[in-house]
Amino acid sequence: MAPPVAGQYFDNISPVTGQPFTAIPRSQEADIELALDAAHAAKAGWGATPAADRAAVLLRIADRMEQNLARLAVAETIDNGKPLRETTATDIPLAIDHFRYFAGFLRAQEGSIAYIGGDLVAYHFHEPLGVVGQIIPWNFPILMAAWKLAPALAVGNCVVLKPTEQTPASILVWAELVQDLLPPGVLNIFNGFGLEAGKPLASSKRIAKIAFTGETTTGRLIMQYASANLIPVTLELGGKSPNIFFADVMDRDDGYFDKALEGFAMFALNQGEVCTCPSRALVEESVYERFIERAVKRVEKIRQGPPLDAQTMIGAQASTGQMEKMALLKFEWMKRAAGVRKPTSQNGIFPPLAPPQGGEVLAAGRARGPGGARLCLARALKRARRFLRIQGSLRRASPALDPEKSTHSKFKRGEKILSYIDIGRQEGAECLTGGERNTLTGELASGYYVKPTVFRGHNKMRIFQEEIFGPVLSVTTFKNEEEALEISNDTLYGLGAGVWTRDDTRVYRFGRAIQAGRVWTNCYHAYPAHAAFGGYKQSGIGRETHKMMLDHYQQTKNLLVSYSEKPLGFF
Repeated sequence: MAPPVAGQYFDNISPVTGQPFTAIPRSQEADIELALDAAHAAKAGWGATPAADRAAVLLRIADRMEQNLARLAVAETIDNGKPLRETTATDIPLAIDHFRYFAGFLRAQEGSIAYIGGDLVAYHFHEPLGVVGQIIPWNFPILMAAWKLAPALAVGNCVVLKPTEQTPASILVWAELVQDLLPPGVLNIFNGFGLEAGKPLASSKRIAKIAFTGETTTGRLIMQYASANLIPVTLELGGKSPNIFFADVMDRDDGYFDKALEGFAMFALNQGEVCTCPSRALVEESVYERFIERAVKRVEKIRQGPPLDAQTMIGAQASTGQMEKMALLKFEWMKRAAGVRKPTSQNGIFPPLAPPQGGEVLAAGRARGPGGARLCLARALKRARRFLRIQGSLRRASPALDPEKSTHSKFKRGEKILSYIDIGRQEGAECLTGGERNTLTGELASGYYVKPTVFRGHNKMRIFQEEIFGPVLSVTTFKNEEEALEISNDTLYGLGAGVWTRDDTRVYRFGRAIQAGRVWTNCYHAYPAHAAFGGYKQSGIGRETHKMMLDHYQQTKNLLVSYSEKPLGFF
């Protein structure tokens, strides 16, 4: 465990209660250099480790995660605010599956031999890149880490990984569980803020690749930094995904139609904090009135409440560390309305904190570079036990560290989402349901909860064109297939899309015509390890998941070998 060089820590606020529960090291450039030192010291040994042995390590990581599924699920919920039923049934199991998937495909990967002619043969070998950087988002911390870590580690790379400052804790709980399974220096985790920690990593000349998941504006900066060093990037960025419902979904009131209604409500999954969130719904005009009546009723049945309650369907917005950005967005919008053109910078939302004085240091950073944390899960879980009665899951959660008091201020969260709800109304959109903060009681009163919101408007509105990253759906209509396609593709983004129809020929034709990297057909929000994921247009570069990811973390070595003793004949 290496403490931050500058000795600074910052508070991590759980969106469940709006209260601090963690003190996290605030790493800076000097800390990143230490992490890179550890990675470079380990890269030769890990890269030379036989593929079968590396695959076995990934399988052991998956097994350890499975044995501690409840603990990881609770940690993810407390850190992120999403419901426990989601982390237990989806996030952690999918992360486990990704490690097993890449362990299996690594064993099956082969090089190639090409006979050129005569005694000349070409050999092609897969070799690791060396040391790679990865920056993980806040909406699926452990799952997104698995998406990037599993293929990178499988092929023999060492990783320097930065979780987002909004949700830094759950990945450290995961690292604490698996740290003994990896050689020292193979995985190095540090925490910190974008300019202080993310930029030094992305612009470092000591990494051979950078992978980033986050918003498009930040992705552009990451690509800039990488281009200066001529290293490859994988960017999974923003989206404004259309979800298209053709009239034939209402041909019968059957199981398929019920599934389509659930598909409509999928914009609220994970509180709408999904890059592929189906945040635009397109409904065929001829059935709109009948369809939307049933669809809105389905949305209103979504149960929002305490995230640690197993019955809760959507929880709190996870925007703990986004307060500066959210405040800036609203401030800039208000200034724009007042005729002020240049936005004013606001800083100092997270002042440096003194390091905690007591408690056990989380072991996640031990022998893995800087950035361990002092997790106060004890206090969070004690409170959770008091206002929730899911003792079984909580008893299996991460054990206590120091429950020290924090003097860090509390911040309102979700201002970005509420500002877009205001913008929608000002643009003339009709609010069909929701449209406000959902204030819970007791210790959850300070948490930030937004009711699932459905607007009706048109595709030129900002709520149709800009990524909100919250439970806000914008609905419009279309007359025919051609108009549906035109509206669907009228966006800067191209990450995901959904198509709902009983017509199999339309399924194929329309799916191929949509400009999106993934098109769900008669389903939505499925993320299997063996299906490639990535975007068109400004939604990113490269792909994640699928066996092709092994290639993305490798470079090809060609040996062109002559077995002839004859002279070359040039000189």
